[in-house]
Amino acid sequence: MPSAKLKQRVMFSPEDMIALVADVEKYPDFISLISALRITQKNTASETRETFEAEAVVAFKFLSETFRSKVDIDHDAKRISVKKADRSGAVKSLSNDWVFYELSDGSTLIDFAVDVRLKAFPLEM
Repeated sequence: MPSAKLKQRVMFSPEDMIALVADVEKYPDFISLISALRITQKNTASETRETFEAEAVVAFKFLSETFRSKVDIDHDAKRISVKKADRSGAVKSLSNDWVFYELSDGSTLIDFAVDVRLKAFPLEM
């Protein structure tokens, strides 16, 4: 999968958007290639920062692959960063960053970037 970058303004607060993106266990409800996702290890570094490791199952036709990622949520910086975990399974590399900028009218500018490389070629398509 190639890299992608997106900037999008939404009519929700940064806090609401962080809560939505951080709720990874609901991803299978609206991302078609993810058939299952669970948090495997959760750490709270402080009141404003949390980290966890998540395991996702990506499925396409007859292929099904599992991978793990490390998620770092910094509420003060309004940033979520996702990286490949040590035991990443189907993922060769992963870098995913979300930054949420509060605008003067209460809306949010989302700055999103992702770069992921999968080991199974059909899933890359």
